[in-house]
Amino acid sequence: MAQIKVDGLDKSFGTFHAVKGASFTVEDGQFLCLLGPSGCGKTTTLRMIAGLELPTAGTIRLGGEEVTMNRASARDIAFVFQLFALYPHMNVRRNIGFPLKCEGIGREEIGRRVVEAARILRISHLLDRPVSGLAGGDRQRVALVMNNGVVEQVASPRDIYDRPASLFVADFIGSPPMNFLPFRDGLRTGAQAIRFGEGEIAIPATRETLMESDLVLGVRPEHVRFSDRGMVRGQVYGAEYLGTTQIVTVTTRYGALKARSPASMRFRTGESVGLDFRPDTLSIFDKASGRAIRTALHERGEHG
Repeated sequence: MAQIKVDGLDKSFGTFHAVKGASFTVEDGQFLCLLGPSGCGKTTTLRMIAGLELPTAGTIRLGGEEVTMNRASARDIAFVFQLFALYPHMNVRRNIGFPLKCEGIGREEIGRRVVEAARILRISHLLDRPVSGLAGGDRQRVALVMNNGVVEQVASPRDIYDRPASLFVADFIGSPPMNFLPFRDGLRTGAQAIRFGEGEIAIPATRETLMESDLVLGVRPEHVRFSDRGMVRGQVYGAEYLGTTQIVTVTTRYGALKARSPASMRFRTGESVGLDFRPDTLSIFDKASGRAIRTALHERGEHG
């Protein structure tokens, strides 16, 4: 493999702007997964990297070599189509080797390349199996989230879940998604609490200063705790049983909030409850731009 470096990549189809200034780097040996809703630009970005689509602007480098305007045949890169097709009458070994056979490569060389490819992909044990018996699955180490053609965040799946860079990412990743509670306050660098309703809620120490503005507090369902002293009050709307846990929906003045709790806890519909949040896990977002406010939470991200 080789490093893939994408810088300021744009793609327009007439008046439709499919990809907008995408920039990211995939290091040699690293796995990358593009996440985002249908139509956000994932496939178009991959097609440009593979050379199946030429960009409107920006650059693509493979192993340090600029290949931006090179067609697929002029790039030393392999790809798999989104809707793949395998020859059902061939086993795995013959499916892998068939394109090489079409290029006129000798049988011994094809055999060597197939074995090497299978070793790299860790599917050597599948080479002689019929394709009808295959199951899918890839190990995911790094993820990239796109929204309407814009790269919102590049990080490990754990970082994207725990430390989303925007409201979009926080809402898109996770099931149920992050809870959002609107509030208005100003922030100073180093602040460890926000004014919320008639009291305060502890947060990770802020790393920037903001004038008073409309903000959003983000909390994952597993970080919502039931407490008689909780700052947020509401009524139990219902509970979804999931085996060892349950998702409890509580209606509040801020909207419906979801809490993940042990299945052993019992709740009655309409019951009045108080909610508290685990301070070190909370995210704060600027409502207007959607971006995450920098706090100590983001300094604990995974690296490497």
